[in-house]
Amino acid sequence: MKKSQSAMEYLMTYGWAILIIAVVLGIMFQLGLFGGGAFTTKRPPNSCEIVRPNGPGTSSYANLEGECNGILPEYVAFVSNALGGNIRIVTSGTFSFPNGFSVALWFRSVGGGSCGVSEVGTLFSATQLPTGSNPQFGVGTTSPALMYSTTWNGLGNSGPSVAGTPIDGKWHFVALTYNNVASTLYFDGSNSVASTPSYAFTTINEIEIGYGTGQNWCSANASVANLQLYNTSLTGAEAQALWLEGVGGAPVYPTYAYLWWTLNGNANDHSGNDYNGQANSGVSYSSTWTSQYTAP
Repeated sequence: MKKSQSAMEYLMTYGWAILIIAVVLGIMFQLGLFGGGAFTTKRPPNSCEIVRPNGPGTSSYANLEGECNGILPEYVAFVSNALGGNIRIVTSGTFSFPNGFSVALWFRSVGGGSCGVSEVGTLFSATQLPTGSNPQFGVGTTSPALMYSTTWNGLGNSGPSVAGTPIDGKWHFVALTYNNVASTLYFDGSNSVASTPSYAFTTINEIEIGYGTGQNWCSANASVANLQLYNTSLTGAEAQALWLEGVGGAPVYPTYAYLWWTLNGNANDHSGNDYNGQANSGVSYSSTWTSQYTAP
């Protein structure tokens, strides 16, 4: 009898506290704070980079140093459509690609913003400026949920496309390869049929994340991470390897990584070539991004 009375007194005394703790734990679970990403070790900003012993622009003995083994970044960049966000670098033609190039990045598009139904939310664009034209390569998202690349020559768009669901609030991988003959687009684990562009690209004068100057392009409304630009055309197997590495993956070829913006808290270049990007006020960095991310 005394034991029963003691138990009742305990519940009456501490019952509300236990109930409150249970409610708080339930809310935390619903918010995903007990998911794997919440307690995963994060890679701090500037903790992984390619070191080039002979200086920027050289390739001999280039190697990775730091916390580089697939650790998720602490931050990712969000490019706001409403605020006209973009990350940019003007290279004045110093990016030379005689053997083609490849660009790979991770993104999470939420769509909307100031983009119209027929407009493309630009994730990446690379522009060459020969006399009398402004050809551009890019990848972007559209309302019909289509990923595609394009060349802009003042007349129209052309390029391969991959059907998918990029505007779904989830993280996706995209890579665009160009071998001076044809371009191929990879979306997560799939790839498109190669397409012959209307211009041959050998140099790039300007690179941007979140903005494109072509017809029907608008600013992105998306989170972006781990942009890697190579001065060689990656194979399908190499693009697949980058996807399988996940959003924290390092370049598959440090030697050929011309530019590497991890976007882990800043737009610094981790390729060892010192091509730091310029982010405007429409770009912010989030540390609470992992609740929407699922590894491949």
